[in-house]
Amino acid sequence: VTADHPVNLFTLLSTGMGLNVFEAGTDLCPESICSGATYVSPERRRLDLLADAAAIALHRIVPEPWAGGLPPVDLGWAHFWPSGRLDSGKPAPADRALVRFDRFLDRMADYPRETLHFIHLHVPHLPWIRLPSGQRYESAEVYPHGLENQLWIGSEWEMLQAWQRHLLQVGLVDTLVGRLTARLRDLALDDETLLVITSDHGTSFRHRGLRRNLNRLNLTELVNIPLFVRRPGGPAGKIDERNATTLDLLPTILASVGIEEPEGLAGRSLFGPPPQSDDKRTYRGGSRRTKRGIALSYRTADLDRAELVERVAGWFGAGDWRLVFRLSLRPELLDRSPDALLSDEPPLELVLRHGWGLARFEPAADVLPIHLAGRLRGWSIEQDPVDLAIAVRGSIVATTRTFVAPGRAHRFTALLDPTRLEPGDNELRIFLVEGDANDPRLRATRLTRPRRRARRPGAC
Repeated sequence: VTADHPVNLFTLLSTGMGLNVFEAGTDLCPESICSGATYVSPERRRLDLLADAAAIALHRIVPEPWAGGLPPVDLGWAHFWPSGRLDSGKPAPADRALVRFDRFLDRMADYPRETLHFIHLHVPHLPWIRLPSGQRYESAEVYPHGLENQLWIGSEWEMLQAWQRHLLQVGLVDTLVGRLTARLRDLALDDETLLVITSDHGTSFRHRGLRRNLNRLNLTELVNIPLFVRRPGGPAGKIDERNATTLDLLPTILASVGIEEPEGLAGRSLFGPPPQSDDKRTYRGGSRRTKRGIALSYRTADLDRAELVERVAGWFGAGDWRLVFRLSLRPELLDRSPDALLSDEPPLELVLRHGWGLARFEPAADVLPIHLAGRLRGWSIEQDPVDLAIAVRGSIVATTRTFVAPGRAHRFTALLDPTRLEPGDNELRIFLVEGDANDPRLRATRLTRPRRRARRPGAC
C-alpha cells in the first residue's frame, strides 16, 4: 500500500503526467492522484475483504465432508468466490480481468499524450477457463484436479491437462498484448511509447512437484519470468541475457522519461551499464520479515531454460496455439476414423456430465461446451486408468486418460479444439482404447446422462 511505499512509480510520475491506472492486488496509487473511474473506494475494498474472510472462516469451521462446495483459498491472493463478489452479479476473476482491460483500452483516449497507462491483470492466473480468443469454456473443474495444497499429487496426465489449460490462457495474454499494441497504433502513440510487459512469477508443472512454492527443482519455471521492454523509436528487438530483476523496472522508466532517481532507490536502469554480478536472491515460504521466509540465492546460469522450452514443445508443439489442443498420450489415433478400429466387445456405459452442448454448438458464443467430463460406470477403482478416444463428426479429435478421485469411480476430462467443430449438431462418440500403438482397438461406449439424486422425504 502507499503507506508502506510512498515513493513509487505513481507518485514519482504524477507531476505533469496523466495517470490511467488499473491496480489489482496492490494499493500504491494514492486517492489524491488516482480517484477517477479506476479508483476502488475503501468501502468497496472492505466488502471484498469481508467476502474473502468469510471464505477462509468457512474452511475453518465447516466439516470436511461438507466443505467440497467452498472455493479454494490457497490458489490466489483474493476474490476467492468463483461467482464473483458477494454483492452478486459480478463476473469471476478471469472475466473481471477482461472487463477491466476493455475499460483500460477505452480510457486511453481520454488522457493527454504524456500519460502513464498502467494495468495489472490476474491473467493467466487461476482459474484457467479461457481460450486465446478470449472465449470461455464450460468446465466441470474450475480448478484443476490432481492439485492439492499446491502439490501435483495426481497422475502425470492430470498435471499435463492442467498445463494445457494454463497455456491456453497464456495464449489469451498474447491476444491482449496484440490488442494493446493495436490500440497504441490507433491513437498514433506507437512510436512514442515506452512499453513494458512483465509478470510476477511463473507456475511449475512437474509431476509430484510444487506448483508455485519455490524450491531448487522448480526454480527455472517460477523465477524465469518474461520481461519485454520496447523503447520509443528504438532499434529492432533482441534478447538480452544480462542479469535483470523487477527492481530495475522503476529506474529504467525514470531514465526513459527524464526524471531523476530519488536517493536510495533500489535497482538500476536496464539501458545503463551491465550489472557487476550474476547473483540473485529471492524469498520462499513467506517474506523476509516472517519466520517462514527463507532466502534462496542463485545465478542466472542456474536456470535451465532450454530444458523447459524443450519440455513444453515436446508436449504441446510450438508456433500455433491450436497445437496445444493436440496434447495426447495416444497421438497415433488423432485424425483417424474410429470405425476401422472398432472391436467386437460390448459397449461400456459412460456417464457424460459435461459435453451435451456439442449438439447445439455455436462457434461465436461467449461460452463454449468444449470441456468434456464424465465417468466410466462399472469400472472398478482398483483397475488401472484407461485411455479414451473422442471422435466428433467421424474423426478422432482428442484422447484422454481416466483418473480415480479418492473413493470415486474412474473419471475423465478432455478439452476439444473448437476449430474442429461445426455449427449445430456435432455427433460425439467416445471409445475405450485397447492395444498398443501398433495395433490399437477401440471399444464403443454408450453415453448416458447423470442420474438425478432422489430427494429425501420432507426435503424442499
